[in-house]
Amino acid sequence: MQAKSKEDQKQLPDYDKVAKEASEDPDAITVDWGKHENLLGMIAESDSQAFVLYYLAKHQEDLQRLLDLTPNLAGQLRLFSRLEERSEKMYSTKQQESIKEVVQASGQPKERTTHPADAQAGRNTAERDALKPRPSKEVEARGGSAPPEEPVPGSKAWMQKRNLATGGR
Repeated sequence: MQAKSKEDQKQLPDYDKVAKEASEDPDAITVDWGKHENLLGMIAESDSQAFVLYYLAKHQEDLQRLLDLTPNLAGQLRLFSRLEERSEKMYSTKQQESIKEVVQASGQPKERTTHPADAQAGRNTAERDALKPRPSKEVEARGGSAPPEEPVPGSKAWMQKRNLATGGR
């Protein structure tokens, strides 16, 4: 994890500056890691260790929330998992590049300029349906022709058709 952390630190150009400021800041939270061994283990085993440490150095309130949850290991683990995912999304250039590749491959614009509901309203039916998956073979239309249209019940044409079927005039 240390080797990966060193690689991830290269993606954060001001990592050393942020770490130094956090350690020298008199208002920063000081952590007695002997009392928070589970949190220390989570950080040590994290595959995005550099991003988590960078995030916690910049967001002291989240660090305090983690420390407050030390008696509740399950709650601390859930919060750490959310923060780990958030920090990786925020700071990982590989993650950001993969998102850009997916967006470019899908043909959608890089930046959304309108609200999604407005964009949806402007689409025509063919564009909207092209994004939907194909139906399975069980529910797919089987082909053939549509049944002939029947006249509306009670209309003159319907009365004539009924009379012919019952042998009337």
